[in-house]
Amino acid sequence: MSEIESADIVVIGGGVAGISAALRAVELGAKTCLVERAELGGQCLHRGLYSIKTALMQLDALRESGAGAELPGVADFFQTVKSAAKNISAQWEQNLEKRKIRFLRGTGSLVGGGKILVQGAEGERLVKSSKTILALGSVPKEDPLIPFNGECVFSSEEIFDFQTLPENILIQGANRCGIELAALLNQLGSRVFLNDEGSRLLSGFDPDLGLFLEEQMKKQKIKLLLNKKISSVYKNAGALLDVNLETGIKFSTDAMILCRANMPNSATLQGTGVDLGERKEVWVNEHMQTTLKGVYAVGSLTGRERDPLLSEEEGRVAAENALGKKVPLDSKQTPYLLHSKPPIASVGVVFAEAHHHGFQAAEGKCDLSKLDYSLARGDTAGWVKIVGDKSSKKVVGVHLCGPGAHEALHLAALAVKKGFSVKDFAELTCNWPSPFLGLKKAARACWSKLNKAS
Repeated sequence: MSEIESADIVVIGGGVAGISAALRAVELGAKTCLVERAELGGQCLHRGLYSIKTALMQLDALRESGAGAELPGVADFFQTVKSAAKNISAQWEQNLEKRKIRFLRGTGSLVGGGKILVQGAEGERLVKSSKTILALGSVPKEDPLIPFNGECVFSSEEIFDFQTLPENILIQGANRCGIELAALLNQLGSRVFLNDEGSRLLSGFDPDLGLFLEEQMKKQKIKLLLNKKISSVYKNAGALLDVNLETGIKFSTDAMILCRANMPNSATLQGTGVDLGERKEVWVNEHMQTTLKGVYAVGSLTGRERDPLLSEEEGRVAAENALGKKVPLDSKQTPYLLHSKPPIASVGVVFAEAHHHGFQAAEGKCDLSKLDYSLARGDTAGWVKIVGDKSSKKVVGVHLCGPGAHEALHLAALAVKKGFSVKDFAELTCNWPSPFLGLKKAARACWSKLNKAS
């Protein structure tokens, strides 16, 4: 074993959350070390949500170039997605080097006394640090009744190894991964069934967002099987899967993809003093601190659904708190972007729940059918909602769906985080045509209601 190295902060895990933590730590002047056993970016970049989003973006680019009717073969297309991930990973590694972040390739584990053991191809080494940030991520969780078999039952991460696309695919789980994967496979030509035990899509968000998404998916011929539980799955002699739902519905499919909650990658933390929950998730407080002094945890290791935007924010918050700040994570101020077709975006509070957060709210809405931007694109489905607070007149929530939602989200997130007034949005200067005009018109409607409420 080589001699002990030292750092102010050691980040274990080089996914989105870990890289965000390392970059923020070095910005604050800390001597920073990042440990990752595989390629930078983790499963999220190379086989997870980041790859699904990359694939959807590449399909959009093909359509815009006029080549949409001449899609490459599935194997070739997925290879371009993998290549893009490798290029991004290489760029991230260059950025770490440029920022003088010590990058150690290997498996990192806590061994007590503020020491981290790094085991890699070059042998073992110890790194001593007073603060550690765990960003170990998660892995697909197998269903004991429907195990992965590499033939017809797959995890979402295995699709990028497909050489051909199954004609019919059942996706189990209407979480973010399941919804975006349904959009991708549908556009690539598969007949997609999306099953979930929940009664509607996007629970916890503005209810109209879920209704809008359901309508759009039905128009795209994606078969929604909501509020339905799978009772049995059998592989028949014809290599098809016979699926039975508890409601009595029966059908056959060529393949099944499980997009249920992942299993936190916490096996190496047993006995370290880091407390785990029933699902083996790491417990953290609002400052991303674990039950072990000096140790923080971020990303899907904490048991939540994978979300690159939230992972990035958690990494930043953990690094700041590890270096002496007291910054609570406010997930409501973290934007949510769903790369469905069309996209859906949300940040801040929902109108119906605003009073739970201490706001007396008013809501303004603009249908995209009223915008030149939508008419010019020939796609008028969708809307923008702005939620304002009567007392402060500030924007406390923005919810968008339809073309341009992913572009307008960034300004909306800035408004909620920095406390822009509804009047600021109502006076927004917009280019024509522009998706930002929807924000302006929704803000005008909200401003009018706030003044009437006064």
